[in-house]
Amino acid sequence: MSNPFELISLRQIMQTINARGFVNAGNTLMMLQSPAHVVRDLPGGFSENTQIQAEDRATCITDLSVIKNDCEGLGLNVTLAKVNRLLEKLMGRTLTFRQMEVEAKDVFERLTDELESRLFLAIDNKHVSYYQDFHAGWETILSQFPSVSYDVEEASKCFALNRFTAAVFHLMRVMEVGLYALGNELIIPKLQENWHNAIEQIESVVRGLPRSTSEEKDALSFYSDAAAQLFNVKEAWRNRTAHIGHIYTEEKAEQVFDSVRGSMQVLSTRLTEKPL
Repeated sequence: MSNPFELISLRQIMQTINARGFVNAGNTLMMLQSPAHVVRDLPGGFSENTQIQAEDRATCITDLSVIKNDCEGLGLNVTLAKVNRLLEKLMGRTLTFRQMEVEAKDVFERLTDELESRLFLAIDNKHVSYYQDFHAGWETILSQFPSVSYDVEEASKCFALNRFTAAVFHLMRVMEVGLYALGNELIIPKLQENWHNAIEQIESVVRGLPRSTSEEKDALSFYSDAAAQLFNVKEAWRNRTAHIGHIYTEEKAEQVFDSVRGSMQVLSTRLTEKPL
C-alpha cells in the first residue's frame, strides 16, 4: 500500500471507520509540513525559526485533535503518542515553522506505518444498512423476544460482510427462540432439543386444542400456522445449516433473512419470551 490515505474503507469488523477521516488526516499532515517552505518566500520578518502564532496554533490543535480521535478509535498507539506530544508543544507555544514541518512529517510517517499493519474491509453500499441499522424492521420482534438481539445483529453483520452461510446459521438461532416460545405458550413442560421431535410435540398438542368458540378457532389457526412455519424452516434451511456441505449464496441468504423476520413478526403478535 503506497499511500494509506488512498484506502477507502466504510467499515472494519471491530471498529467502524469513516474513510474520509484518512483522506482528511493525510491532507492535514501534508499542509502542516508546508509552512517552513512557505515562509522562505515571504518578505523580511518571517523565517523558518519564527514561532507559530496563536491563531495558527489553534487551527493546528483543532486539526490534530481530529487525528487524535481517529488514532484512539483505531488503536494506533504509536501515532497517538506522537500526536499528543505535538499537541502539548502547540499548547506550550514553543513551535517554530521549521519544527512543525519536522513534527508533522514524523506523524505522517508513523500513521502510514501503523495503517499498513491493519486490514480494512469495505462494504458494498447496498449492504451498509445491514451493518449499521441491524435492528431495523426487528423492533417488535426484539420487544417480544429480547434474547434474539445478539443473533439478529450477528446475522445482519455477517450478511453485510458476505458471510452468507454464517448469517443463515444465526437466523436459525433466532427461529429457535420462536420454537421454544411456542412450546412455552402451549405449556409443553419438556420441549425436545431436536427440532423434529419438538415440532412433533407441538403438533400433537395443537391437534388436541379445543375448537368450539371463535376465540378457540383463532388460537388453533395461529398455532397450526406457527407449527407449519417452523416445520418449513426446519426442512428448507435448519437441517442443511446444521451440517457441512451446504453453502448459501447472497440470494438464498436474503430469502432466509426475509422469511425468518416475517415468521418471527407473526409469532410476536401472540407470543412473548418467558424469563428463564
